[in-house]
Amino acid sequence: MEFFNDVGTDPLKPSLFELVAQEQLRDLLQPALKYVLAVFAQRYPRYLLRIVNRHEEFYAAIMFFVEKHYLIKHNASFSENFYGIKRRRRPYIETERARAAVGGIPATEKLRNREIWRSLLFLVGLPYLRAKTQDLYEELGGGVSSDIMEEGLDVRQIRMLTDGSIKGRLRRAFKAIYPWLNGLFELWLLSSNIAYLFDRTPFYRPWLAWIGVDLRRLGVEDFRAANAAMMSKPSVLGKGVWARLKSLIKRSPQLLLDSLRLLLPTAIFFIKFLEWWYSPSSPARSLSKSPLGPTVPPPKMLPPHPQGIPFDRTQYGFGKLIQAQQVPGWSQYYLDYKFLKKIISSLASNRPASEAASLALGVRPSDIFNQSQPSADSLGRPPIFSSSGQDDDRGPDFQAHKAAFFFKLERELEKINAFYLQKEAELQLRLETLLSKRRAAAMRGIPDPTDDSTQLNVEWSAVEEGFRLLERDLGKLQQYVEINATGFRKILKKFDKRSTSATKELYLARRVDIQPVFNRQLISELSDTVATCLLDLTDLSSGLQFEGSAATDIFTQQLMMERAPHMGPYRDLENSLRKAVMTSDRIAIADCARFSDSLAQQNGGKPNVSRILWNVILEAPPELADLILASVSIPFDFQYVDDINGRTCLHEAAIAGALRLVNLCLDQNVQADKADVYGRTAMHYGAMYGFPEVCRRLLQVQIPPNALDRDNCSPLVYATLRGSVECVRVLIEEGHVPVQSIAEESDLDPLTLASQSGHVDVVMLLLQHGAKCLPNTNGEYPMHLAASEGHTEVCRLLLHLDGWDTPDKYHEWTPVFHAARHGHFDCIKLLVKAGCKVDIRDEMGHLAVHYAAWYGHHACVDALLHATPTIPPTNVFENLPRDSPSGAMEDTLMSEIDMIPSLSLPPPIMPHRVYGHNYLDKTYLIQVTIGHAHSPSEKFTGVTLHHRLISPTLKDKYLLASSPLKLVMTTDSDTGTAPYTISLPQREQSDVFAFQIPSLDKLSLKFSVYPNFGTKTIGRAVALPSLFVDIQHTHQFILPILDHRLQVIGEVPFEVNVITPFENVTLEVGGGVETYWKSTASAIPSFSPSPAITLAQGIRQTRRLGSTQTSPSAFSIASTTTSTRSQALTITSLRGDYIYVVVQVTKDLHPVAYTDWRLPEPSYDLGVSDITLAQFEALALKCGRALQPGQTLRARDWPKLNIMVSLAQLMLSIPTEVGMSLELAYASRRISQRFGPGNRLNLNNFVDAVLRAIHQASALNGKHARRNITFGSFSPDICSALNWKQPNYSVFFSSTCGRKLDHSPSLTVLNPDDDNDRRLASLGAAVDFARTNNLLGIWVDANLLTQVPSLIHEIKEAGLLVGIYSATDISPEIDGCPVDAYLRDGNVVYADLSTRNPDFTGHGSMDFR
Repeated sequence: MEFFNDVGTDPLKPSLFELVAQEQLRDLLQPALKYVLAVFAQRYPRYLLRIVNRHEEFYAAIMFFVEKHYLIKHNASFSENFYGIKRRRRPYIETERARAAVGGIPATEKLRNREIWRSLLFLVGLPYLRAKTQDLYEELGGGVSSDIMEEGLDVRQIRMLTDGSIKGRLRRAFKAIYPWLNGLFELWLLSSNIAYLFDRTPFYRPWLAWIGVDLRRLGVEDFRAANAAMMSKPSVLGKGVWARLKSLIKRSPQLLLDSLRLLLPTAIFFIKFLEWWYSPSSPARSLSKSPLGPTVPPPKMLPPHPQGIPFDRTQYGFGKLIQAQQVPGWSQYYLDYKFLKKIISSLASNRPASEAASLALGVRPSDIFNQSQPSADSLGRPPIFSSSGQDDDRGPDFQAHKAAFFFKLERELEKINAFYLQKEAELQLRLETLLSKRRAAAMRGIPDPTDDSTQLNVEWSAVEEGFRLLERDLGKLQQYVEINATGFRKILKKFDKRSTSATKELYLARRVDIQPVFNRQLISELSDTVATCLLDLTDLSSGLQFEGSAATDIFTQQLMMERAPHMGPYRDLENSLRKAVMTSDRIAIADCARFSDSLAQQNGGKPNVSRILWNVILEAPPELADLILASVSIPFDFQYVDDINGRTCLHEAAIAGALRLVNLCLDQNVQADKADVYGRTAMHYGAMYGFPEVCRRLLQVQIPPNALDRDNCSPLVYATLRGSVECVRVLIEEGHVPVQSIAEESDLDPLTLASQSGHVDVVMLLLQHGAKCLPNTNGEYPMHLAASEGHTEVCRLLLHLDGWDTPDKYHEWTPVFHAARHGHFDCIKLLVKAGCKVDIRDEMGHLAVHYAAWYGHHACVDALLHATPTIPPTNVFENLPRDSPSGAMEDTLMSEIDMIPSLSLPPPIMPHRVYGHNYLDKTYLIQVTIGHAHSPSEKFTGVTLHHRLISPTLKDKYLLASSPLKLVMTTDSDTGTAPYTISLPQREQSDVFAFQIPSLDKLSLKFSVYPNFGTKTIGRAVALPSLFVDIQHTHQFILPILDHRLQVIGEVPFEVNVITPFENVTLEVGGGVETYWKSTASAIPSFSPSPAITLAQGIRQTRRLGSTQTSPSAFSIASTTTSTRSQALTITSLRGDYIYVVVQVTKDLHPVAYTDWRLPEPSYDLGVSDITLAQFEALALKCGRALQPGQTLRARDWPKLNIMVSLAQLMLSIPTEVGMSLELAYASRRISQRFGPGNRLNLNNFVDAVLRAIHQASALNGKHARRNITFGSFSPDICSALNWKQPNYSVFFSSTCGRKLDHSPSLTVLNPDDDNDRRLASLGAAVDFARTNNLLGIWVDANLLTQVPSLIHEIKEAGLLVGIYSATDISPEIDGCPVDAYLRDGNVVYADLSTRNPDFTGHGSMDFR
């Protein structure tokens, strides 16, 4: 509205927004200064604590001198001068022409002492007075949030509010009238602002008239006067040094006050940075906590063994998870997890019993004035400890908190149960209604279930839509049940952990599990019935238990017995009328109209005839539609309501977008604002299907344009999701619908949905009409969602709006994190160019580039690194503090409570050594991958189902992502393997199911489709043993899924990888082969530096994952802010130098050492697998690259040699004390095709040949000459086979992580264009594969880890060793971020990290699993 003030003849009059801006700047100065003083007062309390306690007086004194200086020198306050505004004495008569003729600034405008002192009264005195009254009001208990007041009132406050003297009465009276006085004062200011805006008064503030001044913009004459004043100052250039210094000292106060114009606003911009830096989740706060914990720390809890069952870290932060997964509109009916946590925190903090009672009642503890103080005994020790281990002998505070906790828990259980019973009854009634409507439709005619005839029948399509929406609502209720069940388990576990009680299992068994909400039998039956009905709508035998007596009548029994499609009269009418319309046969249309008249006269026939006629009219051309209406002798019933979905003719016309028929319905007085059974009016459907003219016409008849349906969605929400910019324009401009959602949940905000959906035009329109960027329940702004989906143009529109570079509250991710995680390069480029903060860290301590590198988005990595050329090195071992303040124990325990397994032992005194690893003895390992994600063939996709089972009708992924079905895979019952379940539609790129069987002759697979919360088998696919006869190591299959009628309802693609056992292999220590060992333990980082293999750059500090699994690894970086956590290290027997040998296998299964895919024979494109060993040796002799008979090789000479030799001969030629790192090069399909047809060996034969050669060489060398050997390969299948076939040698997975290497360790590296295996695409996929297959570690490109050092700790926390190759700047003497091995110049060096901590002196044991 600034133009309102510029239209007149006074260009120097400031606009309202300029005045509001300078007022806000002045208001920001006090909290900024108070925050800085409070922070530094914590470090220097002796000097600053008194100032902080008297901050209002201190700030008023400072501002008195500042404002006085600016009023005298600049005729303006500090903030007014910053915005180019001044104060002038208000003349009685404006003489603009005289001023223009004379020029300059009249002397009468300069402020006198009277105006200056009056201005100071309102600039300094009035804010001070308001601040003190507000403090007094809050001190008396008014206007304070519950989070602050829950700490309780002290004795002084209670006395003040309960004092019966005159002072006490005055205090209570002040508390009562202060809000009214303050509100009246603000209303007075608002009215003055409005009057100023519309030129009703020249004064922005009412008191300016009493002062005798008004506010003006600085003009040309003001700047000339300021410049002249600067030029008129005496120069000190010609004087001596002492004169200059004396002059500088004399003018220093004035210079300091003048510099505040820039210093104070700059300080405000840094206030947010200081808030983050000194917040509990920042590195500054984490560096002030010690890993040693409190004085008497609790015993540390061991994480589960890497080979055991890992605990679910995704459950950490359940308070965030329950908030993120709430169904819109149901938030008040979920478990009040946050409030229950407050009771637990009160117990752990040793709060009094009165606070527990108030918390249980949902009342702020400060509202109870008779609150007692903690007893002397309770002050001595927390109430959660007991001498006998029982709850009965604990103090009264504990008993009160326990009673309060379970009282609140009971109320929550009653609330959840009541809401569930209400929704269950609604859904059951809807199911009974739909079943009865289906039976009534069957009596009028059953369509053929083998085709899509139900889609053409208006009655059956309405029935199917009803079942589809019922299935969706069932999914909502099932999700509600599961999230609350998890909440009860977790909050009880939290209470037991904090109170050292054991009530969880007993309470769950006796109180929670017996409730109807958690008895899933009925909801399972509902799911089974709905899924069966959707599979075959004409099967009347499904759902009989819900139909009651109607299911046993004679008509239903006859229909179920016949089950044959029959054509009833209504079905005949619909088919005949449709055919007549399609052929434009007017005579047939008239005959059908007369036939409809006879049907309408039957009992109950009029609604069915009206439904059929209107459905055909909607599809017919206008002239034929008019003919149908004119041909019926009985007037068409425009007032009919569909008894299945509750829709009127107007609803259907709006869905079809037929404006002419909409007008016809309105002319026939059809109720315009009628809502159907889903709560939707015709306006909803017009917007949902994108018909702006229909919406405009409905607005003219006063249909509420912002009504909410059962899903809490308004027409504007549906138009936004549709991307119909014209519908959005009509609703906003003509319907005057607010652009911000009126629903409780901000997840349904139109701007949020449009940004997430990528509708650029809709986003632009919403912004033009003043839409604000608001966060959703996860704290994500529209920019976050647009960046996550990769909508670059939407991001361009949202730049520099609210939240465009703000961390969300779920993971503390800014939009650039979301773009980096999903690899949206254009979004990152846009955000970086706009100046986003690329150096900000999330709650894990990671930068955005960390996630881009982890998930293999290397173009995004380069863009982010270009914006952040240097990553500050941070050694986490050196930066961990030694001592932790006692107050840190509360946050530490609360943050770790869900990450502690239920049963754990204290850490052993000596780390445990595990020799070898699991291997196949006499069984076969079967790996089934559903979806063919590991296959190079791009024609395979995930599990597909018939549209009747998975339908996109009325579903939107941004409203509710439900999984109505699940696929359960089982094997033969003799294997004892647990079923494997995935949700449908399949969302993951691949799902791997692994099991062992004694023989391939018994291999059979069953794929069964069930409702997600039901037990009814909908379909099944079976793979018999004959399908796997003569199967190679990996084979692809596609099976049809059949229902109970033996009709195909979908397909399940999968591939099977078979790993056979290697004969005559045993796990032994001290035998003929050298068996490695490893030891994993928690190392307190208190060691002294020692030489280790490190990267040139250090690693930054990282922290543990939050509420949901945001990190790529299930074993994330341990939080350095947690005092009871320590860095996990994996120590192995691998150390020293190894020679690096690339091994391939010949056609006759002999391993050889050769470093290229192509043989050195220019006349032929042949590989090693295309020739025999004899041919290979002959070719080596021909090329002069053969090993001389009897020649002994030295380790240091191996990198210089370029020989072609068999592996057996090489092992005999190299001394046994020299270790060997064997890289097995197995050609992918693309490599084989690139070099001609080729002979691609069977994977099991390939690996067996290598292992056989090694064991034979070991036997020849003797028992006392065992050789250290490690395996590695760029082929994930080779790594898996190597690890499962033998237990003695360690296996590493080598990966390029989706990068094209500049310096490859060999010519047999599998680059991204050599194999499109998903496991090779990123570092995260490589770590996940290595951890799942129990490999010892991975080899990765050193350049990637040098660019993003935090990846090293992410890999190590997965329990893997880190080896690097292609590095040119490795220095064993640099102590920074240790890696475990490196490859350079044909040698592999393994570091001895056990010297970094003396605790790693573990004892040995054998792993015979």
